This record gives sequence, structure tokens and C-alpha cells, in this order.
Amino acid sequence: MTISEKKTELVNLKRTKINFLGFGLVLEKPRKEPGRKRAYFVGKAYPRRDRMDQKVKELCQEIRGLIYCSTTNDMAAKIHLINQKIIGITSYYKVSICSDAFRRMDYQLNRSAYYTWKKLRCPKTEKGKILLAELCNLKHRHSNSTEKTFGIRVEGLWYGITKASLTRSTYEQKPFYQEMTPYTKCGRQAYKYYQEKYETALKDIQSINSETQIRLSSRSRTKYNFLYYINREQAYIRDKNTCQRCNVNLISSNVQAHCHHINSRRALGNINDKQNLIWLCENCHKREHKKTKRKNII
Repeated sequence: MTISEKKTELVNLKRTKINFLGFGLVLEKPRKEPGRKRAYFVGKAYPRRDRMDQKVKELCQEIRGLIYCSTTNDMAAKIHLINQKIIGITSYYKVSICSDAFRRMDYQLNRSAYYTWKKLRCPKTEKGKILLAELCNLKHRHSNSTEKTFGIRVEGLWYGITKASLTRSTYEQKPFYQEMTPYTKCGRQAYKYYQEKYETALKDIQSINSETQIRLSSRSRTKYNFLYYINREQAYIRDKNTCQRCNVNLISSNVQAHCHHINSRRALGNINDKQNLIWLCENCHKREHKKTKRKNII
């Protein structure tokens, strides 16, 4: 077997940190715990400072670029993309000891947002701040939060930047073990059990909307307007990403997910209420429309 010199590094982890896939790996003495035998050393993973700073710097540039947006919907679309990147970064690093890194990330993003909103609005920048729980976007992530963020008003609704610190660290000393292998039945069962036990938290789920959908929604004069895209995301979380007719999982199964209006004859003002939206698979959605056509004929 040949070993690549570029990809191989000999280090003493007790003295030096090694960098791997954006993480810094190091051996440290564990904390003292009563009634538990103390190990000599344990492996710990931290986010790499230089890698995170580079990603945060790019996000700060995007936040400062909000001043060049011509409409509030363009700003909302840009904020949507920024939020997706924040969730993506924090979801990647949450398997490490990351709480301090996320708080530092929030501080840097908040500073950029402060100067951006100062240019957008007025010297009293606090007017641009709103409680996270009052935002219409990413309700599943922001509910019950008492922190404030910078937001804009879009069609009577507040749309704002999320916080990295809402993603909690899921660091474990032993996330996997030798028997957890895909080549044996017991190993696959162990892996399945692990995935169910440590299922992705609701707060870390990415938005189902795209930047383009948010941007174009303001120009829509049909039922597929801005309120539709906001409420269908909340309905998706409520329905737990399953078809409400056949109970198939809309993520793991190879089916297309469709958002259906239960009563499509409602007025434009309330047709997109969350109670009027349900999520279905493609086949069940077609069946629902066939039923509606039959009722209309009768």
C-alpha cells in the first residue's frame, strides 16, 4: 500500500491539533465527573477558526449587499439565501464542540446587519430589530425564542435573519462504534437505531422554499403569492413531511411533494391560511383534484 505524503501527517495529538474536514481534532483531559472513572485522554473536535471565519466573512458581505436590493421581496429573497447558508454551516459543525464558535458567528453577522440597517433605515437602528418569535420565516426554528434580530416588513409580515446559536451542539464522545457497519444485519439495525435516536432537530431543517420563489411571489396576482410560500412551510412542519392521505414519507421516498389547497374556492384573502393547506404526494394530489372535478360536475 502506498501512502500519499500530501494526505498523511504524523502528529502527537496530545501536543498538537490536527485539521481534518474543517474540524480541529485534539486529545484533552476530560472533565471530572463524580462516581465515574476518569480516562487519561479523550478526543475532542472543534470547528476550525480559519474555515469558519472565511464562511462568516462571505455571509457578512452578502448582508452588506442588501442595501442594493430594489424591492422588499428582493431583500427577503436575499435574507432567505443567507438563512439557508447559516443553517447549512451550523448543521455541519454542530457535531463538534461549537457553542462558542456559533456565538462568535452571531456577533459578526449582527455587526454587519447593524451597519446595513443603519444605511437602509435611520440612525435609530433598533427600529429594525424584532423578536425572532415574531418573524414569519422559519417559524419552526424561531418559536419560543426571546432573542432579537434585524428584519424587514414584507406585505405586512416581518422577515428576518436567523441566529446561528439556535442550532445546538450534538457533540458525542462515541457517536459510532465498531459494530455499526452496513455489512451485517446487526450493524444496520444499530445504525438505524442511532439515526432514530439522534434525528435531526426541527430547528435545523432547511426551508422548503427557494430564493427564486420568495423573490417572484410579490409579482404573483394569483393564490401563489408571498403568503402562500410562508404558510406552506409552516404546514409542512405541521404535517411532519408525510402525505396526509397515504402517510408516505415525502423525504425518504422517491415521490414528489405537493402542497394542496383544501378549498380552492376561497377568496384570495384567506385561501392561503395554514388550515387550508395540506401536503400530499403526487399521486394523492391528482386524486384530490379528480374528486374536486367530480363534485363540481355533480
